[in-house]
Amino acid sequence: MGEAIRKFFSIGAFYWIPACAIAYVWIFLAGTVSDALSPWNLAIFAPGLLVIVPSLLMPFPRGLAVVLVSGFLFDFSLPIPFEKMDSALFAVGEKLFLFGEMTTAVPAPVGFGVTWLVIFFLALRFLRAYIDLSSPKQWLVCALILNFVVFLLWAFAFSWNELGTLVFWGGFLATAAVSSVFIVLAGWWFFDAVVSLYRLCGIDLVGEREVDEE
Repeated sequence: MGEAIRKFFSIGAFYWIPACAIAYVWIFLAGTVSDALSPWNLAIFAPGLLVIVPSLLMPFPRGLAVVLVSGFLFDFSLPIPFEKMDSALFAVGEKLFLFGEMTTAVPAPVGFGVTWLVIFFLALRFLRAYIDLSSPKQWLVCALILNFVVFLLWAFAFSWNELGTLVFWGGFLATAAVSSVFIVLAGWWFFDAVVSLYRLCGIDLVGEREVDEE
């Protein structure tokens, strides 16, 4: 049975399932905490972790596939009012509740996250030589930096006309701080869950990294 599971998940077409299952749980957890923080106009923005394990510990094509699927899961979780979206994949919302204010002329939600996650996936692939691939602490530092940059780009794109207001920057910094704390507290679980789930499936991500480097 164990060998059958290992063979199943070692196939490229199914390899993404364990990592993206944990990514879905992570996105759901962040959304649940965001709901609890909503009375204070705060939210959790934490897609940065979704790039770390695929870019550092997985072979390039498989890691890219994981990031693509995880990115689309994140895009679909963006707080675009349901009634503002139609059934088209690249539907554009008209309004977005951001930092306690309604933002108009919202760009297409689907595609933003996945685009930037792929870009930073490629960047981290080039930077792997400067990162201790066996150090979860360095993974966490990379996740915090990456998450802040993606959040900054996302906030700019969704609220470009509000950049000169104190409300925007106050909300941005507060949400960025809360999201960073969330990543520090729960990021260890995320990394451990991804690596452990693959090992349960008979795949050692560290071993795959070594094969990829040869």
